[in-house]
Amino acid sequence: LGRPKGKINSELSLKQILPQLEKSLNQKILFSENCIGEGALKKIKDSKNGDIILLENCRFHKEEEENQDEFAKSLSKLADVYINDAFACSHRSHASIDAITKYLPSYCGDLLSEELLNLSEIVKNPAKPSTTIMGGSKISSKISILKSLSIKMDTIIIVGGMANNFIQFHGNNVQEPL
Repeated sequence: LGRPKGKINSELSLKQILPQLEKSLNQKILFSENCIGEGALKKIKDSKNGDIILLENCRFHKEEEENQDEFAKSLSKLADVYINDAFACSHRSHASIDAITKYLPSYCGDLLSEELLNLSEIVKNPAKPSTTIMGGSKISSKISILKSLSIKMDTIIIVGGMANNFIQFHGNNVQEPL
């Protein structure tokens, strides 16, 4: 939740989603004040079959976004298997997405698999005319995708933070309203 930049921030605690999660699942959810360490391990060991445990925001640890192996190893001690079902996060080199796969058997979840299949089909056989809308904050991580799509798509619309690069390239000051 959010971008706490490796610092504990109560406004970005996952504890605040407990009531809605419990209501949605119609079940009591156990909460661990940390996503690693003895407290989290004890919470898991003390749980009963069918319990759900929500771990605190792993982004409270700077090691998460730094993709540090030791942090990933600590996370891996909490599980038997890793399943990634978060398409929107899959490009990130974060410990809970990338480095953890070195320490646990890792699989693609159903939603991620469906996203990849649909995206693959659209890119391989785009309907004509075709338009792609691409956003995000960093163009550097998407330039190769944009190059590839420019061959297959009729139109590409750049939105979000990436659009600022193009606005600035055309001589506009991105600090002032257009």
